[in-house]
Amino acid sequence: MRSASLIFALISSVISSPCIAQSTPVPPALEYMFTASVNVDKPLTPSGTKTIAGGIEIFEPITGGNITGPVINGTIFGGAAYPVLYNNQTLETPGLLIYGNTTDGYSYVARGEGVGVPADQFVRLTLDINGPYACLASSFIVAELLPNKEKTVVTVHGFKVPLSVKS
Repeated sequence: MRSASLIFALISSVISSPCIAQSTPVPPALEYMFTASVNVDKPLTPSGTKTIAGGIEIFEPITGGNITGPVINGTIFGGAAYPVLYNNQTLETPGLLIYGNTTDGYSYVARGEGVGVPADQFVRLTLDINGPYACLASSFIVAELLPNKEKTVVTVHGFKVPLSVKS
């Protein structure tokens, strides 16, 4: 009986040992979808910002742009960016709403919410779109927002996160 207890103790220590290679989750491989160039106008509020609890809010009109890529191409007609800056303007929670048409005539509305620093933010985009692009409406899309130094153009790189379906 003593040898059974010893074997059990040995097996238990090997299974829970941090030195034994454990199965590590593999991060998803992102699928590149598009790059957009988004034109942003000056903030609408008189001072350019609105003070809120813990930070400032900015409302900037989106005046146009274009989208090019292997998954979707189109024109941006307009929209709005409404970032909030916190912690002495070192943390940003960007928000955006963009609308336009694809090059083959399908209307879309894109919404994004995220986090980052003023020079580099990430958002989750949702698309309202139909036709051959309808599958994108249920896709998990992550986008990186990179404003130019003057904050007049934002480059957006969009990536689809593959979702595994388990039955």
